[in-house]
Amino acid sequence: MIRHFLLSSSKENPCTRTTMRDYFGRTGSNGEVKKNTFIKSIERLRVRLRSLEMPEIIDVTQYRGETGYYFNEPIPYTVLFMVDDAIGDDYISG
Repeated sequence: MIRHFLLSSSKENPCTRTTMRDYFGRTGSNGEVKKNTFIKSIERLRVRLRSLEMPEIIDVTQYRGETGYYFNEPIPYTVLFMVDDAIGDDYISG
């Protein structure tokens, strides 16, 4: 999830429960991630990052009537991919 935030989110294009659907194993009968499940999961991630004494790197906003989250870029970063990392292919070729 953190990699997705770093590489695919911004204030203008935040991550929503639709764009992050692949990170949730259980969805509702319509294939959607429940709003409360999404919000609670991101809050747990934010709490965990705080417990590691990381600065607040994930901000919340409203986007097209949905709660969205984005990486607010307070710290420089580098994302490394393994050659056989299939998930990395989505970011490199996109």
